[in-house]
Amino acid sequence: MSNQWKMVPVEPTETMVINGFESEPDECFSDEEVWDQYQEMSGCQQAAFRAKLCWAAMLAAAPEAPVTNERSDKDYAIEHAEYMAKSADDVLAKFQAYGLALLAVDEGGDDGRGELFEAIDHARGDLQESLVDLRSMVYEFRKRAAKSR
Repeated sequence: MSNQWKMVPVEPTETMVINGFESEPDECFSDEEVWDQYQEMSGCQQAAFRAKLCWAAMLAAAPEAPVTNERSDKDYAIEHAEYMAKSADDVLAKFQAYGLALLAVDEGGDDGRGELFEAIDHARGDLQESLVDLRSMVYEFRKRAAKSR
């Protein structure tokens, strides 16, 4: 946030209100030059000047906004992207295991062909589950990313 903006309470604090009321120009407490300029102003100009002084005094007395640990929608989307990356890594690992199982069958030549086909089916099932999980993660990420815009 730029120095042209400040977060303030919705309801002014007592200190803010007091400082605002006490900010009015006064012949005894204001700089002589400021007081002379103030005296030369029309009634509306004086009211506007007092309003600006009041506002500045209230802002100066405003407490700092409380620091919260709330995360933004963008933070949630980034966190979810990490989960999605882990899910993609899992898909790649399952795909590699599936490829190795297929390769073992292609090489053939052993008596445990039933075990090899079982390994392929198991690897294929794991791969399909991982793909479903990844698809779900991508959907959720896109939802969160769109919400953060």
